[in-house]
Amino acid sequence: MIQFLKNTKITLTISGLLIVVGLMSIFIYGFNYSIDFVGGAAAEFVMGPKNEQKVRDHVNKQYPSATIQKSGDSLLIKEKNLTKEGAQKIANQTQGVRLGSFETISPSVSTENISKTITAFAVAAVGILLYVAYSFSGFRYALAAVIAMFHDTVLLMGAWSLFGRFFGAQFDILFVTALLIIMSFSVHDTIIIFDKLKEEESAGRYGSLEEKINAALTLTIVRSTNTSITTILVLASLVILGGSATRWFSISLLIGMLFGTYSSPFIAAPMYYFLTRFFKKRT
Repeated sequence: MIQFLKNTKITLTISGLLIVVGLMSIFIYGFNYSIDFVGGAAAEFVMGPKNEQKVRDHVNKQYPSATIQKSGDSLLIKEKNLTKEGAQKIANQTQGVRLGSFETISPSVSTENISKTITAFAVAAVGILLYVAYSFSGFRYALAAVIAMFHDTVLLMGAWSLFGRFFGAQFDILFVTALLIIMSFSVHDTIIIFDKLKEEESAGRYGSLEEKINAALTLTIVRSTNTSITTILVLASLVILGGSATRWFSISLLIGMLFGTYSSPFIAAPMYYFLTRFFKKRT
């Protein structure tokens, strides 16, 4: 039996330090928000493959913070300061390039996106809390799972703040999607462990709670790790070989999966141990 809880102080200290660094980055640097959240414009440039790099060079020179996505024979440019006149100027600088669609996102729409994002996180967190509490007949399991979920979420947001500051990663709708996916993955992995733990508690094969948790983790760690590794390998391939349109989305999922794989045995399980001891002392 692997003694997972033996190194709980070390793992919690590491997580605590990472969370502090992430929160400091969020408060100091904030996020590099896309036009989905701050308003702006999206322009489509239709061209042949020979002109793609020329258009990219013009966009990068005039709008360094713009997001460029390739879609078939077109490039979609998103930039908060882009105007239709500016987009037309870029199109006119290269022969064979024309401006396709041009859309603006108003501040009111971006404010609505922020509101919807906060609502989505709140609904997901409450839903997960209630579901785990109902499935395992107790809020100790639910609280431990939600703590691990927020651990993963905060770490990913902190990492994204740093990536936005130093590498230009944007906080956009795709990143919000990645956050919600990571929340579900984190809880899914934790439920596997908790299901085995509940089985061990009912069977009474081990004496102390610590032994039961270590046994549950030992019996599920191979399954959880194998599931995570296959997912991580796919995401790593997308990061390396995927296009620029999905690269940051794949990176956010990859980082989140790594945090989720770590948090289930090293955050969720210790939290359940501490919560159980706390409630027993209170009673």
